[in-house]
Amino acid sequence: MSEAPALVFDGAIGGEGAVLYRCDGSGSDAGEPIVAKATPRATAPAGARGEVALHNIYLALQHQSALNLKVTPVLDDEVVEGAEYVFEAPSHAKPTRETLEIPVTVPYESGGVVWSYYAPRGRWVSVVIEAEWVGEGEDEGELTIDGIEIELEVVREGLTPPAR
Repeated sequence: MSEAPALVFDGAIGGEGAVLYRCDGSGSDAGEPIVAKATPRATAPAGARGEVALHNIYLALQHQSALNLKVTPVLDDEVVEGAEYVFEAPSHAKPTRETLEIPVTVPYESGGVVWSYYAPRGRWVSVVIEAEWVGEGEDEGELTIDGIEIELEVVREGLTPPAR
């Protein structure tokens, strides 16, 4: 049995020290790739009884190693099907900052034909971030998530909207 590399997540998403560390030089366990997964707490921007429409997710990150990053929006504890975003990041000689703009749209299909796209709606908003390292050896590095911003529109305010 192989020993899986330790993954240590230090800090909260978007806060100081939001760094995921890998403690050895392997990106796999028994031949299977290791996928680090982070999900910040869900928030209700329009209040617990309100409703929002998602438009974009902005993810600020810094990385050095080659990795595949998958960002999936979550509304009301359900993954927004069809709105997943995959980013294939090449390795860099030194840590590189990037900001990803991820449009959140869902296709409307009928009879196997996509007729249009719409902004998904819900109350509780979050994202799932999954990172899979694809580099080996000298290509090792770290992934830092500097911040997440979610662009949304309040469709209906709840009874107790958040303070502004």
